[in-house]
Amino acid sequence: MGVAAGPRKTCVRRPHLARRRAGPLHGRARGRPRGVRTLRAGDPVHLLLPLRPAGPRVAGRRTRTLSGCVERPRHDRDPARRPGVLFERGAPRTLRASRVHRELPDGSRRRGRAAGPGGRARGEAPRQDAQRGVTAFALLGSGEFEPWAEPVDRWLLDRAAEAGRDGSVLILPTASAPEGDAVFDKWGTMGLEHYAALQAPAEVVPLKTREDAASEELAAGLATASVVFFSGGNPAYLATTLAGTAFWTRVVAELDRGLSFGGCSAGIACLGQVAPDSAATRFGDDMWKPGLELFPGVVFGPHWDMLDTYIPGLRDVIVQGVPEGSRLLAVDECTAVLGDGQRWRVQGSGTASLYDAGTWERFGPGAAFEAELRPSPA
Repeated sequence: MGVAAGPRKTCVRRPHLARRRAGPLHGRARGRPRGVRTLRAGDPVHLLLPLRPAGPRVAGRRTRTLSGCVERPRHDRDPARRPGVLFERGAPRTLRASRVHRELPDGSRRRGRAAGPGGRARGEAPRQDAQRGVTAFALLGSGEFEPWAEPVDRWLLDRAAEAGRDGSVLILPTASAPEGDAVFDKWGTMGLEHYAALQAPAEVVPLKTREDAASEELAAGLATASVVFFSGGNPAYLATTLAGTAFWTRVVAELDRGLSFGGCSAGIACLGQVAPDSAATRFGDDMWKPGLELFPGVVFGPHWDMLDTYIPGLRDVIVQGVPEGSRLLAVDECTAVLGDGQRWRVQGSGTASLYDAGTWERFGPGAAFEAELRPSPA
């Protein structure tokens, strides 16, 4: 999509990484400025766009009658001299050795009783399933595979290690596939070099089409990998390619078993209720396609601080495109939002902004905030 040129931050991709040649942009955003300039050829563009009485036992059933042997108390203290009864201790039962529940890790009976079928003792706090792990997301506004993002990737790897994952990374430049093999391979190579510097084994998954995404063989690595990372390109293409496929179904399943998710630019813009199509030639409803809805009722806006530099009024267009009742999470360039779906922290040089019912909340570098963007699994 041809967009207006403007000053670029140093962390933004260099001209040789341009994803498409510039071209004219037709139409305008519902009442937005008409003046849209054209880029010079080769300029980069990123449109990203969870008390019974005692008594003998009767085989096969429990008795609810009083013990047959009762006696008059020696000292009847009742003022009316009414007879009373004494409850007699029943016959002693044979005591069995205590048993430890198979799921108690420390071999204890916990608060005087063994755990029930659920695996924990009454009154004990819930414990984390070691195989389930803690879901971790890193949502980047731009700058994947660049030095500033190293702490982000280490965080993803550390979270996955807590779940016993194998430490490997799966890189998917799928969103750039429409731009050709050269561009796809370039992003794959950048990812391999980046993770090599972190001493993390990585591989590029050659997933470019829906046919590829249907391959069980390509999805097999997700069972043990620590991180799956989707880089930039066209958000709508990425969502359309993955939706309902074996690969995406496996990704979602493994997230609850400790797989960490990283995405940048289109790699996060595809995750919400809708995804923008950066190949659209006009502003309007046709630029919005169904998203993957990993985050229901959310729309993502990467590159947020630079969008109006690319195209004047583009941020307003995106805000207007947020469906009624949904929220928008906007992430600046060279910035990441790290969290588990409910609790988040901002990493990087920019700001994360949450738009909800006409109100903005902004969170600067290092800020922590809570927002249930992805409901906790039951």
